Amino acid sequence: MVQIRNVSIIVVIIAVAVLLQSTKAEEYIVGGDIGWTSFPPGGASFYSKWASNFTFKLNDILVFNFESGKHSVAITTKSKYKKCDMSKTTPFLATGPARVTLDHKGKFYFACTFTSHCRSGQKLKVKVVTHSSPISSPSSPKAPPEEVYCPPLPSGLVPIPPSNEGTPSSSSSSSTVPGVIAPPPPPQTGSAMTLPVTFSLLLINIAFHVLLQF
Repeated sequence: MVQIRNVSIIVVIIAVAVLLQSTKAEEYIVGGDIGWTSFPPGGASFYSKWASNFTFKLNDILVFNFESGKHSVAITTKSKYKKCDMSKTTPFLATGPARVTLDHKGKFYFACTFTSHCRSGQKLKVKVVTHSSPISSPSSPKAPPEEVYCPPLPSGLVPIPPSNEGTPSSSSSSSTVPGVIAPPPPPQTGSAMTLPVTFSLLLINIAFHVLLQF
């Protein structure tokens, strides 16, 4: 009896550990081994196809690997993303690798501030959900407004010089967005899955009923 009870307790501990592991924030290297670059292989659809392989959730982190001075990362709006319009009010990160935390639900739009690079396919759109996978609902979700996310210019970021498609201003030396960048988590393991969560809850339920018999 004592052995069975001890085994049940161990099962609960393992299940809780798996549950916590499956719900933690993930880190994603944008573009994988290719990184964040202009004229990516596969053309303008390269980063869209890369993003379609994952389910991004709150507090996940995107890492943009690029050579400082040759590329940058701008957090922009849907309309500017489509037109590759990197106006002077667009905040950007000019030092790689740049880390951005997905700190709210909805869509994020990213692009390189070099206009020619954006048009070559160096832009990314991701959708953030609150769970590891979207929960189906009988009613259709409301479409987000066009101007989904365009944060104010934080400290450490610089505006793009007017009428200049060259190298971003050298005064931008920060590669992180203050207030939204998290400490480095463990290496990417892919998108979080719901299977470990379901399995953990099942183990906890079984162990709980076993313990009730004592």
